[in-house]
Amino acid sequence: MDGFYTVKEVCYKLRISRETLRRWERDHWFPSRVRFTRYARGRVGFLKSDVDSWIEDRRTASQRPAA
Repeated sequence: MDGFYTVKEVCYKLRISRETLRRWERDHWFPSRVRFTRYARGRVGFLKSDVDSWIEDRRTASQRPAA
């Protein structure tokens, strides 16, 4: 198990708002959150490996030369 980021940590790491994060998730542009409880308002997090690989993919894509 590699651990989890909280919503707050992801927003801080990416320098975005919670609403932007929700919109990215809704549009399937960002990895989905993982629920730790069965309750709708329970604790959630993001797999560190998913978030870190998503960031690396964006970084790699932005460094590619334009065709």
